[in-house]
Amino acid sequence: MLVAIFFVSGASGLIYQIAWVRLLSLTFGVTIYAVSVVVATFMAGLALGSFLGGRLADRVRIPVIWYAFMELAIAGLGAKSVDALDWVQATYVALQPRDADQAVAEIVALRFLLAGAVILVPTTLMGATLPLMVRGSLSLARRVGSRVSWLYASNTSGAILGCLLAGFVLIGGIGLRESIWVAAALNGVAGLAALLVGITTRRRLQVAAQSEATDGAGPAQPAASQAVRVAVVAAFAVQGFVSLAYEVVWTRVFAVLLDGTTYAFTLVLAAVLLGIALGSAAVGPFLSRSLPWPRVYALLQTGVGVLGLAGVLAFARIYGIADRLASLPGLAGLMQGQLGWMTVTAVVVVLPVMLLLGASFPIAARIVVPERAQAGRALGLLYAGNTAGAILGATLAGFVLLPALGSQRAIEILGAANLAIACLLAGAVGWRKLTAPVAIAGVLVAAAVAGSWVPSMYEHMLAGRFPGQALVWVGEGLETTITVVKNPPGTVTMYFNGQSQASTDPSVVWFHRLLAHLPMALHPDPQDVLIVGLGGGTTASALAEHHPQRLDIVELSEITTEGARFFSDVNGDMLSEPFVHLRIDDGRNYLLLTDRKYDVVMADAIHPRTAGTALLYSYDYFHQVAQALKPGGMMAQWLKYDGDYADNDNLRHLITRSFAAAFPYVTLWQNGSLLIGSNQPIDPWDPRLDARWKARNLGATLSEVDLGSPDALRDMYLLSDTEVRAWAGGGPLMTDDHPYAEFFLSLPGGTLGAY
Repeated sequence: MLVAIFFVSGASGLIYQIAWVRLLSLTFGVTIYAVSVVVATFMAGLALGSFLGGRLADRVRIPVIWYAFMELAIAGLGAKSVDALDWVQATYVALQPRDADQAVAEIVALRFLLAGAVILVPTTLMGATLPLMVRGSLSLARRVGSRVSWLYASNTSGAILGCLLAGFVLIGGIGLRESIWVAAALNGVAGLAALLVGITTRRRLQVAAQSEATDGAGPAQPAASQAVRVAVVAAFAVQGFVSLAYEVVWTRVFAVLLDGTTYAFTLVLAAVLLGIALGSAAVGPFLSRSLPWPRVYALLQTGVGVLGLAGVLAFARIYGIADRLASLPGLAGLMQGQLGWMTVTAVVVVLPVMLLLGASFPIAARIVVPERAQAGRALGLLYAGNTAGAILGATLAGFVLLPALGSQRAIEILGAANLAIACLLAGAVGWRKLTAPVAIAGVLVAAAVAGSWVPSMYEHMLAGRFPGQALVWVGEGLETTITVVKNPPGTVTMYFNGQSQASTDPSVVWFHRLLAHLPMALHPDPQDVLIVGLGGGTTASALAEHHPQRLDIVELSEITTEGARFFSDVNGDMLSEPFVHLRIDDGRNYLLLTDRKYDVVMADAIHPRTAGTALLYSYDYFHQVAQALKPGGMMAQWLKYDGDYADNDNLRHLITRSFAAAFPYVTLWQNGSLLIGSNQPIDPWDPRLDARWKARNLGATLSEVDLGSPDALRDMYLLSDTEVRAWAGGGPLMTDDHPYAEFFLSLPGGTLGAY
């Protein structure tokens, strides 16, 4: 019963984490600084709760009932967090300076305080549930190792379900806020079930507690020495650092390999959790045996280090590995589908390492935690140290290892760190004369082998990802990995996390320039202009050709400016213009905190199904832009176009309907690939357009996109405001709460269906 309860609790925890991170990113932005603050706050609560919960668990008579109260409190606070998140945004906007460059430390501190006000208390209660649950289960049976193994495996298995439910069912199906309500309901079920267990076994638990108080309950086998236990606690903290750092690095590499949708990241996380759950469950039946567990733990860390380093080889040869797996009868059908390919690829790299890491926790608990006396305190300290290490690992991996050293060197360093843990443990358990030198030699040999076999992991990997194309440049920044390749005819293409973002192909350049020129020509006098996203710089350079008084470019990733230099033939040197202002920030967060008003606003063309980009296609974002426009201001929006505007493409209808709800006047242009929204009517036959055309010499500027005259521009006009709204039809809007395009598999038939 306790295993089932903890399974449900694990599912709710992952739903909360995914929903809270996404909702808070609407306020703080999706920069790595903003997201890291939210994740660190979440995990800090877990660490604090584990530490405090361990002390509480040893003091209360019936820990299961206290566990039930914790779950019920989480349910209440989780449900209230939906309203509290609205308060966070209002407070953040009120306290944050407008249009001011603020020190990173000040911004991080404010975000941490506001995020903590909503999620720190419930996550602290979540962290307390593990020591309370384990201590409660020990009142019914005395074996620490097997208890921890099964409970940890069940909780992690529930987390897998929560991850998959959030990614594949809940967020796309019922929305983010409703997903939080589901998580709260699961906590309520877990709490009531635990309360039932506590009440029905109360007498038995009281007798067990009295027996423990009078007679004690010594361990079934000799306890490890204090030095060994301290070494294991320290090693487990370092293991937490390495584990989360691996996850950060793997996610970045998989972003290049996979298709860039949110499902790629969901499957990577699910593979991580699956390995932990299976590893923890697999070791459970052996924990009652009298084995040299400190040595086993040291060997596990050696295995993690070796398999982690082998990840360099696996990534480099992932396409060859996938082809061989696809030839197997049982996997041939699965590997033909995109989701199947993603799943198998993630499992190949992630699962072996995570199996060993999953087995490590119950073994570490078996070594450190006495059978019953002070079990909660010891377990709480062990898990709190691991979680604190995880916070540091995730932070350093994203902020230091990846941008400074790159993915390959980061993986090699992390593998070496695991082998170093093995050295520490070897010294503590008395293997100084043999194991430590062997482990140190293993670090050097493994790193040398990985380096000699794969001098450039990305070079090998991208040869399979982009066959027949030459790798020009790979840049790993704080936010994204940028890959620039060149095909035999000489076309250069830029990929952001595996998704095409810019190209020197003439047709692509033509459209990106049209995206800028059309609203600039329609507006009477565009002097203040904003574009969200630099990309290769083609669209921004076309805006600069109109010489506005101010052109603001808000780009999420600083490394994009380095990638843009490979597109100098099509973007010129527009960043050096005095009226161009580049700001590294999240576009939505910038609009939330600026008082500037603009004549023209647009975003670079990004596919709406790419992970995270639904935020730039929601009604909430379009409304935000509408509020930032001057009278007569315009927004230009790329609309995914596959050949015929009149086809039954529900994604286009959904985006158009959401766009039209935010603007009083909307028109459709260029065969249905470009929306223009404004707060005043747009009339392409206004005779003043002809006068402006001559006064501003627009014919010369727009000739590069075949718009040599006002009549050529009018030929691109497709639908009026009334016609656009009739074409889009009635139905739901895409909102921040309902990001249908990004989570399309949640919808009927795995498509946008009637949406």
